[in-house]
Amino acid sequence: MPVDPVDLINTPDHLLVWYRCANCGTRQERDRRLPVGSTCEACGASLTASGQFQYARLHIRLLASAFDAILGAVPYYMFGFDYATFGFGAVGPESADYNHVRRIGLLVAFLVILLFQLVGTSPGKLAMGIRVVDARAWRRPGPLTATMRAAGVFLTIATAGLGYVALVLDPERRTLHDRLAGTRVIQD
Repeated sequence: MPVDPVDLINTPDHLLVWYRCANCGTRQERDRRLPVGSTCEACGASLTASGQFQYARLHIRLLASAFDAILGAVPYYMFGFDYATFGFGAVGPESADYNHVRRIGLLVAFLVILLFQLVGTSPGKLAMGIRVVDARAWRRPGPLTATMRAAGVFLTIATAGLGYVALVLDPERRTLHDRLAGTRVIQD
């Protein structure tokens, strides 16, 4: 994604961003106003502004989340209301099995979100061209990081999306669940 020259002019001094070397693939934190002639610390190849990592924007992340929510709602509406399929009979809020069915549903939802976190992407993120990476290693999140992020996603959902407010205020566009887990969402 090309960098807008006007955007660079308005960039404050000493704002650090991440660059990937096209030659050796190493990641390096440098000033956003990359000086002409900058080279990779590992191999000496030239670094260019096109090697700058782009953090996923709010609207892209919200579209990916909406896509995932719709994708998750289809099986729920197809099978979720037919609790008799799972041996519970007619289950309503007054039924004794209602809380048990809700716990199973929450457990399945948590496991699906955890799976998406371990893979580093979800169908919505894949469709929007973004993925989750560990903030330190720049690789897919490990099991502990993925579990923390999945729990953070539930916290964001429980607060009606308040976790996304941090994304607007953060130059790296990290949400509450990104900060809790130590992850970033970048564009591929």
